[in-house]
Amino acid sequence: MQKFKTKVVVITGGSSGIGLATAKKFVAEGAYVFIAGRRQAELDKAVKESALMLQPFKATFQIFKTLTSCMQKSKQKKVLLTS
Repeated sequence: MQKFKTKVVVITGGSSGIGLATAKKFVAEGAYVFIAGRRQAELDKAVKESALMLQPFKATFQIFKTLTSCMQKSKQKKVLLTS
């Protein structure tokens, strides 16, 4: 059963450790997952090694400000996890 099918999940610190493990679980449950991190090379490595449908983006303050605004306006259920 895919509990998060059609849901969007954003995970900060998602390029390694608990963040990446959590991203993998959400993907397994059907979510479309964005992972954020400070180092592009680490994000690319996480996506390549996981062989999952993850969308990486380099984290900056402006991106989080915009992301928070978009999530507040969205009527779709969403998850934001910071690790």
